[in-house]
Amino acid sequence: MDIEVQALTTYSVADDGQSVALGLKDTAGNNATLRMKICELGNLVMTLPSVIETALRRRYRDVSLRYTYPLGAWRVEASSDPGHVIVTLGTEDGFGVSFSVPRARAGELGAAISSSVRQKTHVLAH
Repeated sequence: MDIEVQALTTYSVADDGQSVALGLKDTAGNNATLRMKICELGNLVMTLPSVIETALRRRYRDVSLRYTYPLGAWRVEASSDPGHVIVTLGTEDGFGVSFSVPRARAGELGAAISSSVRQKTHVLAH
């Protein structure tokens, strides 16, 4: 079945938290629901950044393009694993992603950000 999506309309999470439902409207105006287990949703979420960057690069024939979001907030917090910290990056409208970062790499990340701020870089925002 091939559905051309016009809009994402709703979402819901099962009471037990094990699955989700995404509401869609197709280009003919029909409503549909896509249901999946949390593990499949995780797989989808991990795949989407690569999909959108591949589409951008093909559309504009430029392998340097990245689909970026403006940073609204960030947070570094303790993890239940003392060898890691949790780094969360988020937008002003509530989209956020959390990463588990080994403490040794957290220093590398801070240094890389700090050194890139001092260097003149050419950035194209999308």
